[in-house]
Amino acid sequence: MDEAEYLADRIIIIGDGKLKCSGGVQFLKDKLGSGYHLIMSLLDDYDLEKLTKFIQEVIPSAQLDKFYGKEATYLLSVESSNLFPELFRKLDEFKDHISVQSYGISVTTMDEIFTKATSSETDLKQTSGIQQELLLTPFLARSEILYKNYFLKRRASYHFKA
Repeated sequence: MDEAEYLADRIIIIGDGKLKCSGGVQFLKDKLGSGYHLIMSLLDDYDLEKLTKFIQEVIPSAQLDKFYGKEATYLLSVESSNLFPELFRKLDEFKDHISVQSYGISVTTMDEIFTKATSSETDLKQTSGIQQELLLTPFLARSEILYKNYFLKRRASYHFKA
């Protein structure tokens, strides 16, 4: 997808044999993109609620998107980009206080756009259900969940001819 983003004037996404969307890179990112992703690696003594409040003091529209292990990802809207310098200054200043080891920011990628455009509601609900199940399940049972879901998807993708 990186090549398409850099070289194409227009991108057409087809899923399940149907045209899902079409347009220039910036148009697709504006219509289907989530904005920016603030990815943070946390120290052992992190407090997720405290961290979320800290970020929302600067950018009220910030939302926790994913949390796994000691990595948190927040969605930041494009409209809030003028507040990024203040957020970065505060993160650097209070990094130890809010238990942040490191952080980075990225813009929505064409891979995310493609996944969003071609995913059905069922896929999205199933994926978020699996993520929730993994977060709430002890470590040893996680591998069983991943194993089960991997083979269910593989089995569903096989088509036998008589």
